[in-house]
Formats: sequence, C-alpha cells, structure tokens
Amino acid sequence: MEPEQGMQPRGELASLPPEQMIERLCRLARDHKSGPRSIQDLLEESGFRDLRRTIRAEHLRRHLWKRMDLVDNWLDYSCDKRTAGYYFREHAGRYEVGMVAPDGGIAVVSQHRDPARACAEFILLELMDIGGFKADKTPADTILDKLLLRAALDAIGTRPDAYDLDGGTPSECYCLVRREDRWVVSYSERGEINEIASFATEHEACAFFLDLMRSEPTTRTG
Repeated sequence: MEPEQGMQPRGELASLPPEQMIERLCRLARDHKSGPRSIQDLLEESGFRDLRRTIRAEHLRRHLWKRMDLVDNWLDYSCDKRTAGYYFREHAGRYEVGMVAPDGGIAVVSQHRDPARACAEFILLELMDIGGFKADKTPADTILDKLLLRAALDAIGTRPDAYDLDGGTPSECYCLVRREDRWVVSYSERGEINEIASFATEHEACAFFLDLMRSEPTTRTG
C-alpha cells in the first residue's frame, strides 16, 4: 500500500512496512486508553491522513482476525464514547456497526457474524469521521459514502441486482451516478434512463437513495 504519487506522507507510519502500518491503526483504541494522548492526536501522528486512500476495511479485517484482543479494545472504546457518531457493539448474536444521531436516534449501518469484519468497518468509518475527511471533497469522500450506503443497503436486505452504485446502467435497477457537478438517482428500464432526483453532494444523494430503497419492497431479498 503506497501513498499516491506526489503525496508526502507524514508521521512514523509512512515509513513502516504494510503489516506494521495496519497494526498501528488497529491498535489506536488500545493506545488511546493506555496513555494520555487524545484519539485525534494519535490519528494525526499515524499518517492516516495521507494514506487513507489506499487503506480498505479488508486490510484491517485480516489483521484483526489474528488479534481479537484489539477487537475487544474497539468494543470498549465504542462503549466509552459519550458523543454522537459511529458505534460498534455486540448485539443479538451479531456484531453491529451504526450511527447515533445528535438527538439520540440510531441508524444501523451493518451487522456481521464476523467480529473482525464489523470492527474493521467501524475503525475505517470512525477514523474518517474523527479526521474530518468526509468534508474534504477528496476521492476518499466517495469511498466513505459508498461504503456507508452499500453496508446500509445490505443491512436492510436489498437485493444486489436491484441497484448499481458504480456508474453503470443495468436494466431494471436503481442507479446512482455522478454527472458533472451533480449526483443523479435514476431508474434504468429496458435501456431507458429515468431520472428521479439529483443533488449537489454525494452525501445528500446517498441519503435519498437509502430512503428510496427502504420504501421499495420489491428491492428486498426473499
């Protein structure tokens, strides 16, 4: 996992081998609890700011699978949070990732039987949120919103063939695509594209798309 060309990674993490790089991110919760440093300071020093575009949840999951003690650290970290934002918990025999709104409302993002996979998703979302990267309009912003939307669609049982988020227009499916400076939600039917709504930001479009899928029982599995 190399930084993008032209970027100058900051912090010790930039010079570490890939496995050590992932380990450093996976143990942030433990390091935060065992020392006086804030999670924000630890994240800034980690080099994640410059390397985030190359890191995926699967990279974290592979390391966490071998270090379940780090999963426990993140469960404790989430339990100790006293602010709105992402959470990670064990619930009803599954491991759940979700978001707590400022008014206390809860939205489930994803549920997994594999604790390492759920923890990896939580870490990536939490670090992006803590770093404020969602608002910087970089390509990483696209990864974050698509990750959230895909996970939420999976959590509500949406059929994979009922939608497309990759810019294509498969037949008989709902699509989300970027066109110049707009994000467009449409329905593709027999080669014809019927626009439903468009938005200035990806975040707004993803929120609308999720609500649309929730209101369409024909998109569900089973």
